[in-house]
Amino acid sequence: MECIGTEANGGIATYGEIGDDYDTARDFVIAQAFLMNNLKKYTERLGYYPGQPRGHQNYEDMLEDFSEWWHDPDGEEWYDLAANYFDGHELTERDKNEII
Repeated sequence: MECIGTEANGGIATYGEIGDDYDTARDFVIAQAFLMNNLKKYTERLGYYPGQPRGHQNYEDMLEDFSEWWHDPDGEEWYDLAANYFDGHELTERDKNEII
């Protein structure tokens, strides 16, 4: 599934198929940590912070989740993170016209 999202630096990137900016949803989500260059902000942006209703409190919880999902780089969890925190969605014809 070819998708598009907004990178942490404000750029637009495609992901999910070989030849896109990022081959997988996992690659896209992980790359945003490097673009943000701030683990605390990245962790909080992904919904891991003290008092979070799902019980994910800190970067250790995030890393534990990532380690569970790592083996499936196109897993639903990665697409959910991209969609919920980086405006990720399936690439539409309109999107294709805008990025050309």
